[in-house]
Amino acid sequence: MESVMHYLDIPLNGERYSVIIIQLPYILESIDKGALEKLDLEKAGLRECIAELEGNHACMLDIGENKLAIIYASDTVSENAWKEELTAKLAAIQKLFLERFQHAVLYGIGRPYSSLMDVSASFEEASIALSFGMPSSSPMPYYDDLPRHPQSYYYPVDVEQKLLNYLRSGNMEELDNTFDSLYVENFVERSLIEPVLRLLLSELVSTALKFMDQSGRQMFEDESIDMMSFLQLPQGAGEAEACFHRITKLYQHIASKISDQKRIRNEELMCDIVGYLNLHYSDPSLCLPMLSDQFQISETYLSLLVKEHTGCSFTEYVNRKRMNAAKELLSESRLNIEQIADHVGYSSLNSFSRAFKRMHGVTPTHYRTFSGQ
Repeated sequence: MESVMHYLDIPLNGERYSVIIIQLPYILESIDKGALEKLDLEKAGLRECIAELEGNHACMLDIGENKLAIIYASDTVSENAWKEELTAKLAAIQKLFLERFQHAVLYGIGRPYSSLMDVSASFEEASIALSFGMPSSSPMPYYDDLPRHPQSYYYPVDVEQKLLNYLRSGNMEELDNTFDSLYVENFVERSLIEPVLRLLLSELVSTALKFMDQSGRQMFEDESIDMMSFLQLPQGAGEAEACFHRITKLYQHIASKISDQKRIRNEELMCDIVGYLNLHYSDPSLCLPMLSDQFQISETYLSLLVKEHTGCSFTEYVNRKRMNAAKELLSESRLNIEQIADHVGYSSLNSFSRAFKRMHGVTPTHYRTFSGQ
């Protein structure tokens, strides 16, 4: 993410990251050129109002015909200070927009998170806050300030998708963080009644079953996962929390098994990749895209695998193989240097000589002399 942001020249740095959705207070009912032009003008004006006040602390995204989203980076650590700072900025944006277009916009504000990886959760919260429809002239619609109803549990679609993704990747840490958030939201902040909690628990079990079906049940046949025990949801008061923690352990168990299987597959795959490189390092056409196509995995994933298992990048690994072979040929063969360059995969003598000197500090000719030839 940091690399992409740097490439796109988005200097979004801070201690906390939150999402604000801003909605212009009407929706086009028909495709009318005048209405479209007015909407485009107001959206451009809204962008200007935001840019005038935010500078490098906000990244604007167009998310609909009448909506903008802002990823807002704050330098404050305190949540109270973050709220005061953001309230003042949004009020100023509202004032500017009112002066220029004579009507207000609507806001929805998600929670602040310490990691950019969590902005999707803040976006979901901002969407919920916006759905309450309070104008920004009213108290700001922060997600945390919305009324919590004990008849409504929190388990949005994007959270389910996160859980499925974390199971697929065997990401235990993010899985635990998501369950911690679900626990706080449903058991602490909403104080849900028992029947509603049973519905939540049923959905969590359903997500686990969905993942097992997608992954192939044979993957879990050798395990003593008694899904029937999880389908027997609590009936008595106070049992829901214990059931929630059992379901959490079920997810951890599945993720752990996926992680182990992924590690074994990666080790086998890396063994094949290293074997291929050892046989083909002298091929001048050897490159990351070629290897990616050979093993039917993405270039990014391939780069990560090579780095993780060898401690160096793909290019470094191939260059080391070529240089080690070149040193051996310089010391033990009577091939001339141009022949050696060709033999280890370099298309020209000059590129071979530069690469050799960069790695060993001497030219191939000097190395041959020093090694006794």
